[in-house]
Amino acid sequence: MKFLRFSFVLLFYLGTSSAQSPHNTGLYGLFFDHTDAAGFALGNTGLLPSHNSRISIANPTTWSELKFALLSIHYNTGEIRYEEENYLAGFGILSNAVFIVPIKNKYSFGLGIKPLTRRKFHVESNKIQSVVFDNDSLLLTKSIEGTGGISSFYSAFSWRFSHENTLALQLDFLFGTFDEFTSSRLFEDNPETVPPVVYQRHFEFNIKLLSLYFSSRSLLDQHNLMMYALFQLPVGSQSLKEIDHPPFADTGLDGIPGTGDFGEGDGIHTPGELPYLENVEEKTLTHRNFPFPVTVSGGMTYKMGGKTIIGFEFLSRIFSKGSGEFLNSVSTNLYNGNRISMSLLREAKQGSRQLTQRLHYRIGIFRHQHYISSRQKPLIQNGIGFGIGIPFGLFQNQIDIGFRFSKKDGFLTDDPEFVREVTIGLSLGDIWLVKGKRR
Repeated sequence: MKFLRFSFVLLFYLGTSSAQSPHNTGLYGLFFDHTDAAGFALGNTGLLPSHNSRISIANPTTWSELKFALLSIHYNTGEIRYEEENYLAGFGILSNAVFIVPIKNKYSFGLGIKPLTRRKFHVESNKIQSVVFDNDSLLLTKSIEGTGGISSFYSAFSWRFSHENTLALQLDFLFGTFDEFTSSRLFEDNPETVPPVVYQRHFEFNIKLLSLYFSSRSLLDQHNLMMYALFQLPVGSQSLKEIDHPPFADTGLDGIPGTGDFGEGDGIHTPGELPYLENVEEKTLTHRNFPFPVTVSGGMTYKMGGKTIIGFEFLSRIFSKGSGEFLNSVSTNLYNGNRISMSLLREAKQGSRQLTQRLHYRIGIFRHQHYISSRQKPLIQNGIGFGIGIPFGLFQNQIDIGFRFSKKDGFLTDDPEFVREVTIGLSLGDIWLVKGKRR
C-alpha cells in the first residue's frame, strides 16, 4: 500500500538542525521534554492525554484506546533571541515519528524515533589566559564550538490487565555523537595572518533506557480522575567513547585563517605543519562511570464537565554520583532537574456541524529547572503553550499545531534567552493489522 511505503520512509527520517545556545555546553546539552505537537501545546511532556481526552502519542498506556493503526510525525521549529545582544538564531528538528498498532483494545505496540538532546553551541571567551611556553609568557584567547546530540530509537508494548489499569514497557536505544572544537589564538597576533590552533574531541554514545508506564482510571466514574506515572532508568552495559584528536592549525579557505568548516577538511592543515605539534597523538578513552538520569514522572487529569479536561504533571530527573566533568565544555555544576505544568484541554465534539466545535483547543503553562547551573545560578525556564487539533477523515486522522513562548534565566548568561517555537504534527490512521476490519 502507498500508505505503508510512505510511513516507512518518514518513520526513519530524523532532522538534525538546532539553534546555537550557550545552555547546550553542559554535559549532554538540554533534554527535549516534548515530542508531539499536542503535548507541546499543553506545556507538558506527553505523559497526560493530549491527542484527545484519552490518548497521548508519547504515552504507550493510552495506545490501546486507538481504533486504528496510526503513524504520527511531528516537527519542531522556532528561534532563540537575546534582546541585549541583538542575537537571533533559528532551528528545526523532527521531534517524533512513531508507528502504533492497537490490538483488540487490550494490547498495543509501537516503534519510533526521536531526539533526546542536542548540543549545538558557539561560545567566545571574554577572558585572556596567560601561559608559559619556551620561557616566554603568551596571552591566549579561546572559543569553543560544539555540534551533535543524542537520539533514541524506541519500541513499546502495552497491556490493559484490567478494565481500569494499563501497564506499558518501553525500551530506548540511544545513539548519537557530538564533536567539540576548542580554538586558541595568540592575543597579540593578527587574526588575518596567524591561524588558530584547534583541539577536537569526539564522543560516541551507547546507552539503553527502560521505561515503565502505568495508568489508572479507577477513580474516573466516581471522581472524574485519571492517574498516570512513569519510571525510567538506564539499563545494561553503558559506554561512552571519547576520541581526542591531535591539535591542528585552521588555515581556513584560500589561506584565510579560521574560515574553514571544522571537520570537512577545507583548508585545514595537519599537525605536522606546526613543529611544536608533531609528537601529539590521537587518544581514545572509554568511560563507563558517567552520570545518566533516572526519571520519575506523575500526573493526573480531572474532567471538569462536558469536553473540558484539566491536567497536572510533575517530572523529576535524578542524576547518579558518577563524574561527568570530562563532558562539560565550560565549568558546570550538575543538579537534579524538575518540571511542573498545568494544562487545559477542550476536546472536539464529534459530528458537530460547527467548525469551532470540531477542533481540539489546548493551553498550558510550565516551569522547568534544568539539571545544570553555574556560579550557583540554575537554569530556569518558564513558559506558556497553546494550540489546536484538527481531526479529519474516518481513521482518526489529525493535524496538530502547538505554539510555545518561554524564557530561560540563569546558568552562563546574565541576559535572559527568549524562545519562540511551533510544533506541527500529522497523524494518519489505517486499518492495517487491526483484526476484523475491512476496507
